[in-house]
Amino acid sequence: MEIKYDLLPKQKTQKHNLGVEIDLYPYATELYEELDKIGIIERIKEIPQLGVIKVKKKLAKTRFDYVMLQLYLHKLVKNRLQGDLRYTYNNSINSKEFREDYVYLNNKNKPSMGDIFQLLTIIYNVGHFYNTFTASRAITMIAQENSDFLNLIVNACTDKRYQNAAKTMLESKNYQRLHLLNSILVLEHCDKSKQSVSVALEILYAYINEQLLPEESKLKYAFAIFRNVRTVSYMAYDLQIAETPLTIDLCNEKAMVLLLKELLSEYNNNQSSNHLVDSITKLLDDTVYNENSNAICYYKISRKMGFLLAKKLNYADVNYYNDLFISKSSILNQVHTHKRDYVQSQILKLTFTSEQRLVSESLLYELEKINNTRVGYYDRHSGEQTILVSIKRNCNSDDKRYAAYKTLKCTVNYLRRISNISSCDSRFLLTV
Repeated sequence: MEIKYDLLPKQKTQKHNLGVEIDLYPYATELYEELDKIGIIERIKEIPQLGVIKVKKKLAKTRFDYVMLQLYLHKLVKNRLQGDLRYTYNNSINSKEFREDYVYLNNKNKPSMGDIFQLLTIIYNVGHFYNTFTASRAITMIAQENSDFLNLIVNACTDKRYQNAAKTMLESKNYQRLHLLNSILVLEHCDKSKQSVSVALEILYAYINEQLLPEESKLKYAFAIFRNVRTVSYMAYDLQIAETPLTIDLCNEKAMVLLLKELLSEYNNNQSSNHLVDSITKLLDDTVYNENSNAICYYKISRKMGFLLAKKLNYADVNYYNDLFISKSSILNQVHTHKRDYVQSQILKLTFTSEQRLVSESLLYELEKINNTRVGYYDRHSGEQTILVSIKRNCNSDDKRYAAYKTLKCTVNYLRRISNISSCDSRFLLTV
């Protein structure tokens, strides 16, 4: 199956547009057609890539755009960089790579590395709400506060692997991966007698439980390649809307191949390339995904979703997949007003490592109880958590000063619980 698609359809180009041809292999073709049959392909054509983040219309992308870009980059790697990889795209994957007791429905038609990349690229993106991570965060917040809601999600599928994954993600409030649970549910609603659906399910479970794979596993290597290509994809699209002087020229194929080679080649020292990617990812975190004043607004939307769900839903009568995930009228998929009733400058911003998560979560809980403050948090791709605090705009000067004092006092109290805080840490001055 061949899909012709313009990756930059709404932008004026100086020399040429970016119409590309993407070859879907038989596995991905079968899965794509199955997803299209149940309306999922049309759905991801409507879902904004960046969810609640407001983007100029001519620069807006959908999850489908994002999928197509990744598939195109994989085509570049296959055609131009196979000799630089540990395993080629044609290298087959044995069923035992997934789990000991798994057997392909058709053992004569083993998936290749290329099949793994295409299947994972598609299925990784079909589990998003229309409000993407803002809605996913709302889910984790409600589940932590309401055991009935947690059980609603955990019991959305009878497969024990799904239930264990759901419990782990919800208990750790891992909203950045929650869409993978939805992706599993999408596949559960497909025809599982088709090998592409069966293999896609195994890929997702292996990806979620990647820490259990042996280091020499082909799947572990495939997942690393997938993440690098996915990262280049979102950097290329999202730098277009970032307030930075950096861009990635998707129209320059030679340059794209060079960047991919630097990241993927087995014969390069990838350290500097990885540092570059990490720096750009942090830049996008701070200027696009979670710019200070916007991050508080997005957190308030998550909170609003949680409040409305708790108020309106009778969990005994709710089907999580149909009523909350699929339905466009779901609170998690509706458009919500961006309300900024707080001072958008002089925002307190503190970042905590994953090891300090207990301190940061406790601090967030206490800060939310302080009158005349507006609080938010977000998780970084690095595993760190960032907390933001601002003062309510429409309160008098005395109330503002008192709120700032209470915020600082509370913050210092919790920062002092971090042992051996470095003098190089920007938070150090608040602890001495």
